[in-house]
Amino acid sequence: MRDRLVLPILIPVAVAGVIFLLIFSVSRVLLALEAHYATPLALLLALGILAVSALLATGPRISRSLLYLLTAVPASAVIAVGLYLAVRPGEEAAAGTGGPAPVTAVTMIATDNKFSLTEITIPINTEITFTLENKGQAIHNWRVLNLKDKDGKDITTQLLSGGKSETIKFTVTQTGTFDFLCDVHPVEMRGKLTVVAAAPAAGGAPATGAGPAAPGAPAGAIVIVATDNKFDRTQITIKANEPTTVTLQNKGSAIHNWHVLNVKDKDGKEITTKLLTGGQSETITFTITQTGTFDYLCDVHPVEMRGKLTVQ
Repeated sequence: MRDRLVLPILIPVAVAGVIFLLIFSVSRVLLALEAHYATPLALLLALGILAVSALLATGPRISRSLLYLLTAVPASAVIAVGLYLAVRPGEEAAAGTGGPAPVTAVTMIATDNKFSLTEITIPINTEITFTLENKGQAIHNWRVLNLKDKDGKDITTQLLSGGKSETIKFTVTQTGTFDFLCDVHPVEMRGKLTVVAAAPAAGGAPATGAGPAAPGAPAGAIVIVATDNKFDRTQITIKANEPTTVTLQNKGSAIHNWHVLNVKDKDGKEITTKLLTGGQSETITFTITQTGTFDYLCDVHPVEMRGKLTVQ
């Protein structure tokens, strides 16, 4: 009696659960692939499902073993791969728990409507130089919430129209993590300012998008993290006629590189890293003798992975 009541409910629920798990697993697999691989694979899966369905609907009666081979085996494989991709350690875990090194000079680029940096770490009781460059068309500013400088003043720039910039200096006397935003676009343009009781990294890492130096890298070096398919820095500012060190860390699964267009180093060489497979990194040092703004990209993914290198 109990089976008659339970089975009609349990079987559809179990089937629905398997279907949901299969769909979820397929999505994980497709998201883990590059776009030009994911689309053909999705089409092949759809065609495979249609072909098997047509065979089952119109073909002669088939054995259980063949039915299992055509359905359960590939479905189990897809679910296993999808679950692995869903539970494997993420990029953040792989990168370790240490936060970025504190800096004393920051250049923030505001576009419509985005800040170039959403996380900034600075040292306590140290004068910070902050520059906001509005490269958008709309009006933007930068303001830290719930925090004053040592003189009790708000930490904020003026409202800047497109093309204008402003540099402010401030000193924070308490540690903690504070929100910053653009008052005109407080939903889209937000980030976190972390104040730590630590000495600043040598050289202060003073660039837009300039991350902390990689272990063993020269002070003030720029670290760019490549994932699938994105650079973590899309705006970088460096000085002309000074050596610049860039480290590219490929934390994705696909092949990536970093290549600056339409400018050479002082020796006439291309400014580019090698093509790096997932988990690899490379450090290059170059000097640019002309000022200007130049595009950089990944040669493998030139549409999605682009940015601007400004030489001052």
